[in-house]
Amino acid sequence: LVGRGSDFSMGNVSTHLYIEVDAVDLDLPRLERAWQKVIDRHPMLRAIVLPDGMQKILPEVPPYKFPVQDLSAKDPDAVEQGLLAERERLSHQVIPSDRWPLFELSASVMPDNKTRVHISLDCLITDARSFQIMSGELLTFYQDEQAELPLPGLTFRDYVIAEHKLRDGAFY
Repeated sequence: LVGRGSDFSMGNVSTHLYIEVDAVDLDLPRLERAWQKVIDRHPMLRAIVLPDGMQKILPEVPPYKFPVQDLSAKDPDAVEQGLLAERERLSHQVIPSDRWPLFELSASVMPDNKTRVHISLDCLITDARSFQIMSGELLTFYQDEQAELPLPGLTFRDYVIAEHKLRDGAFY
């Protein structure tokens, strides 16, 4: 959180994950619906971090829409330039922590019915294992829109509350 600002000479960076996934015959509206289900299931995907460092889970957020770059009728050089521009825009993104969302998923539609999904996640709200869980759920909901998964048993909030309670005990 501290390194995001310009207070340090090596600041203006965030702990961040950027990944690209290529697909053929991708149904973008279906992928958006699947991602919305993942957002609805995981409070940290509705989180913001206030200037004082406190996290706030937003009870409701608007439906998330993927920004789409249509390169489907472009020549190969223009496609490559478009893909590189989107990678450059997202790969080192520093998303303001006090505004939702702390992620961005976008799509580049290419010739031959190919789509590249660009995934930018701020690690204030996720870690590697969480990304694996969310990716699996996204795939499940994309493949089967009627799929129902058990709700996560614990949230990060549960962990923080339990950790604070430990401080009151003799063991701590």
